[in-house]
Amino acid sequence: ALFKFDYQDIQEVKPKEIIAINLIDKGMYLRVSQ
Repeated sequence: ALFKFDYQDIQEVKPKEIIAINLIDKGMYLRVSQ
């Protein structure tokens, strides 16, 4: 939702940060869906 990354940007991000971003993005998506 809030995070938009190109594939290249994701490659430069640490795995833990990717997981955190994914969880936050899913959380925002669930809130918007409800």
